[in-house]
Amino acid sequence: MEIKGSTVAVSVVMDREERMMDLRFTIEGMLRIPCDRCNELMDIPVSGKERLIIKLGEGYYEEREDVQVIPETAGKIDLGPFIYEYIYLLLPARRVHPDDVSGNSTCDPEVIRKLKELSEQHTPDPRWDALNQLKNLKS
Repeated sequence: MEIKGSTVAVSVVMDREERMMDLRFTIEGMLRIPCDRCNELMDIPVSGKERLIIKLGEGYYEEREDVQVIPETAGKIDLGPFIYEYIYLLLPARRVHPDDVSGNSTCDPEVIRKLKELSEQHTPDPRWDALNQLKNLKS
């Protein structure tokens, strides 16, 4: 899935201690992504909070999912990959246009028509019939 555009505001609050930084992210905005059903672009609202702890240590490694260790000599850290991951994880698993008030899909009507046409033409593989008979047997 590819993000085609976005309008997202990310704020980061940092509490710094002697050998650690506690970063708290607040994310609010809209992502433009293709619909899983009709492939037309749609806007999905995203909103969330995340926390990342950065510790000073010997090298670069991940101590836990939310704890990163960087060398004491590092002068900066790139938060971009973390922000991208946080935003991506806010997306729903199924990304389709919402239904209207009547319960009808708001996807591209031409694509919906073609999907229905193709599903009606589908003839099941006869090998599945034999497997379904096995499934219905009682032990």
